[in-house]
Amino acid sequence: MENFLVSDNCEVVMTRNDKTGEVCVSAVIREQKKFEPKEGDYITIEYPKDSNFEDDCETNKVVGILRGKLSKGNKGFPFYAGINMAGELCLYDSFGNQEGSLVRPSTDEERKELLEMLDDFASWEKADRKSADDDSKKSQPKFKAGDKVRIKDGVSSGNHWNYGFVPQMDKLLDNVLTIKKYSGNGYFLIEEDEYGFFFYEGWLEPVSESIKIGDWVIYFPDEDTKLATVGILSDVIIRDRKLGFLIDGNVFVRQIIKWNWTKEQLEKVRKGEL
Repeated sequence: MENFLVSDNCEVVMTRNDKTGEVCVSAVIREQKKFEPKEGDYITIEYPKDSNFEDDCETNKVVGILRGKLSKGNKGFPFYAGINMAGELCLYDSFGNQEGSLVRPSTDEERKELLEMLDDFASWEKADRKSADDDSKKSQPKFKAGDKVRIKDGVSSGNHWNYGFVPQMDKLLDNVLTIKKYSGNGYFLIEEDEYGFFFYEGWLEPVSESIKIGDWVIYFPDEDTKLATVGILSDVIIRDRKLGFLIDGNVFVRQIIKWNWTKEQLEKVRKGEL
């Protein structure tokens, strides 16, 4: 006889006695795997609804990015950033884990809400803010599924943690990444990211796959566009754990643009227009 699930951890089992024809129905409760949050996880704590909340509480849950590892005796959860029960953003805080609370992974919507609040709060670097403002005026997202990108220099959990860039994302630094899909509000999912984090478009820059070894390219010594000049791409290499390009056999740079053999394109690069 066919068995069927009535919930995630409960299965109804039906058996028939071949001699008497009687049907026996029993429920089998299966132990669910315990959620064990880790450093950098987005987690949500739902408190019992009969708890004594403050008058300004809008909900019975908190959402945050977990900071540090939990020991067996921990009674609360330290956060890099989170949304408290009053709907307010808080940084480097801790939320309690009282008896009867449900601790679970945050949903996509909860994570996006937190990231949006961080974005509103943060004063982005001038270059990132200009890029974000310019991109927000466009009707189409900056990247599309399948595009190759990498994380910009200077973006890491060391200086962007309070913007939502957590330590697990550091594993993807200096790698060529693939856009999985656009999630809205300037955020993207990355194919190579096993955690499903949202990557803000201001953190990313395109990697051109149309350039090949032997092509003439525009490159920037010392990453200064005002010093842009041209050379031949010799190789794509990793040096000092950084992905970059070797020009004319001896110049290592992080960014290049395929040269179209015009002085106008080179001048635009020097002026910062490309």
